[in-house]
Amino acid sequence: MYASIIRVAALAALVIGQVGPIAAQGLSGPQRDDPAVRAQAQQLWEQYRANAGRAGSKDALERIMATITSALPATKENAAAVLALLRSNVSRDEKVLLIRVAGAQVVELDDRQAKADIQDFLSGLAKGAEDPVLRNAAALMYSRMGYSSDSLAVLARAHAKGDIGDNNYFDDLAHLLPDAPTVVDQRNILKLLADGNNGFSREVLASLLVNREIIKGLAPAAVTDAMAILAPNEPTFSDDPTRISGVDVIRYGYWMSAVVGLTAQATGEPERIVMARLLKIDGVNPKTLIAVLNHEPNAALVRAGLDRESLEKMDAAIAGFAEKSKNGWVQELAATARTNLVEPKK
Repeated sequence: MYASIIRVAALAALVIGQVGPIAAQGLSGPQRDDPAVRAQAQQLWEQYRANAGRAGSKDALERIMATITSALPATKENAAAVLALLRSNVSRDEKVLLIRVAGAQVVELDDRQAKADIQDFLSGLAKGAEDPVLRNAAALMYSRMGYSSDSLAVLARAHAKGDIGDNNYFDDLAHLLPDAPTVVDQRNILKLLADGNNGFSREVLASLLVNREIIKGLAPAAVTDAMAILAPNEPTFSDDPTRISGVDVIRYGYWMSAVVGLTAQATGEPERIVMARLLKIDGVNPKTLIAVLNHEPNAALVRAGLDRESLEKMDAAIAGFAEKSKNGWVQELAATARTNLVEPKK
């Protein structure tokens, strides 16, 4: 369920980012939990409801979205009010925003029936709405509430109709994996990801599997399936022999961490041993070293798994690359990598 909380927050942020600086400010965790802030959110919500569907009400909702989606108390009364508005004749754009409010309610609702009512409504909207914009919003929010028996069908339908593009489809598929309850569900998701052969979904999958709790939650067969997706698809770097980008560093660092974690889970080997074997110290690409060592969990495994001579070879390769580059950003990444060879990043 943690993964779905993150997904709903991310989708709400996507909308918030489109509605101006006031809404985009957002609230921190302590602010959200402040009773005064929650009371304010409730008051703002009631003010909006009193004028919903009237001229200017969509703009009014946009202005308070950050507060409403993060601090409005999750109660069966508020959930019912959101549903009533979604069933009303408010504008399409207003309904798109209300779908986000509904999603935020589901994440924190304790009332199972109220939660099920929202999920059922969004599932039906994603499958049946005539307006593709509403189908899109409903399908994405529904998939980001966690794994349900029809999650894959809802996403597949939205993708087939063109309501969501390839990247959104495969991204949401990957994010359903941590909540998939059975080995069959896990393997179905991974098969769809493998068949799709979508590079973005591999990046998303790798970033998820940096979390070892997610790997531990996978059945052995699903671990094998995930390995088959990631292991043969090692990220590449730019052809420029003197440059490495921040995107390269993040992409490769996550990929290495995920492959190490999956391999260790499958074989029972310590991760430090797997890391040492995968790096192949002699003749390794200095870009690879920089990318791996800028990710501190990876660097900790390198320090633990390699002898001093190997570490010194790595340090020399990174230093030589930085010297040839003459690029300030590359030299900064190289300096961090060299520091992480001997001590954790502060």
